[in-house]
Amino acid sequence: MADISVTVEDDDPSRADEDVRLLLAELQGLQAEARFAAGPPPPEGSKGVDPATVTTIVVALSSSRVLVQLGLALRDFVNRDRNRKLVVKDGKRSLEITGKVTPEQQKAVEDFFRRELD
Repeated sequence: MADISVTVEDDDPSRADEDVRLLLAELQGLQAEARFAAGPPPPEGSKGVDPATVTTIVVALSSSRVLVQLGLALRDFVNRDRNRKLVVKDGKRSLEITGKVTPEQQKAVEDFFRRELD
């Protein structure tokens, strides 16, 4: 199975940082390896990376069951705050999940993860 990347997008860097850390903690409960993606290199002369710029999580999937759980977890995470926005990528395709998930978005999420199983 492939790695799936999940990016938290928000105009407020501190809220994005808080949400990505919360999401990572929630994904740790899945039977998958979830970790922060490597961020951009730090600016020259700096002592490190600004944590607010690390808003992408990479999830290494081990089975189709975990893939389904990931889709449900992301949907539930977004549903808890109408201001949340996630961009999910599998390298070739991407899916944006925002705010309260509508029936159309739910179908798009299901189709995205179903195609990942094929």
